[in-house]
Amino acid sequence: MEALSPQEWALLRFLQKDSRFDINDLMKQLNMSRTTVYERIKK
Repeated sequence: MEALSPQEWALLRFLQKDSRFDINDLMKQLNMSRTTVYERIKK
């Protein structure tokens, strides 16, 4: 199992607070592209 990156931990914390997220909010909060956010969520 791979260790999670700091960005992945930040994504998990954000989703724990509000799992009904808006992808645009995640992109802004995490400073990631839409594709990166989707790939990290799938992971």
